[in-house]
Amino acid sequence: MTTISYFQKYSQPENHLTNNTLLMLRHLYMSSSSKFDELISELCGVTCTVGLKFQQQVTQRNRNCYDGSIIQQPIDITVETKRGPNLNRDQIERYIHEISHLRGSSYSRHDGITILIGLTTRELPSKELRELSSFAEKRHMHFVSATFQTLQEELRRVCIDDPSNLREVYLDFEEYLAEEGVLEKDIMKAFACRHSLELNVKHRMYTVGADTPRYTNARIVGFYRDKCVTHIAEVQTIVEGIYNSDSESFIPHTFLTQGRDALEENEIDRIRSMNNESNYLTGRPFRYFLLGDIFDTNFKKESPSGLQRVKNFVLSDWVDDYQNGETTVKEVALALSDKNW
Repeated sequence: MTTISYFQKYSQPENHLTNNTLLMLRHLYMSSSSKFDELISELCGVTCTVGLKFQQQVTQRNRNCYDGSIIQQPIDITVETKRGPNLNRDQIERYIHEISHLRGSSYSRHDGITILIGLTTRELPSKELRELSSFAEKRHMHFVSATFQTLQEELRRVCIDDPSNLREVYLDFEEYLAEEGVLEKDIMKAFACRHSLELNVKHRMYTVGADTPRYTNARIVGFYRDKCVTHIAEVQTIVEGIYNSDSESFIPHTFLTQGRDALEENEIDRIRSMNNESNYLTGRPFRYFLLGDIFDTNFKKESPSGLQRVKNFVLSDWVDDYQNGETTVKEVALALSDKNW
């Protein structure tokens, strides 16, 4: 029986989205507890160790030295899923109260961790997220809001190159999420360009390490600097490969854009030109987002902190009368210019 058949088999109950999400996480943990740790730490921004920790020659403060110990850090991860963009705030607060009463305080006293993850189709408003996070923190817990899109991207990062069957399990789960309609469509991904903005605009390109999430669902890329998305462009080609600065040659090894299996000469020239002006892209795999025409915009960030990670914007949430795949990038740029986020 294939994994996707297993997901489909249990797709009748009302809470099957939660069940299958936990099933995917269980597969990940059973395949690699360290990858599970990595996923939770990245998704939640909280360092944690799941499972047994083996230590040898452990010296305590009283100077006793144990030959060895096996320790399991207390941990509680609760998942609440919603098919829409919002969580029930009263429900989340009740969960925090109950979980904190049962485990939050006692776990924190023993170097443990208690996390409540709310999974939705859209990111929570910043104000609501801050308030719920503060509410949980006062009760010795961590509240985390994440989208199914973010979960999918983080799972891909830790699963896609796994030599076991974890890769196939993940791909089936990704297909399941797409069929359930909980992944974002036609989005803009804003990337921080603190030191590279001029190069990004000049060469109509953005680059990330090939070991990062693939971001293949981005229709538009936004360039962010100084608390503002200043330029946007449509993604034309996504390709991974290695540039050799000595021979000034680019060897593509993976095309992430459907229907593409080769680069045009002008695209190779742009990659070569970008690398000749940079000193960090050569010699290891990078992912290149080759973009169309660049359009200026002025999409400002209101909250005090900077952009800490890639930010997803569902275009239909920000552009009036937006039509998937039809509204032009120029129209998007004009619509975003008078908005704050």
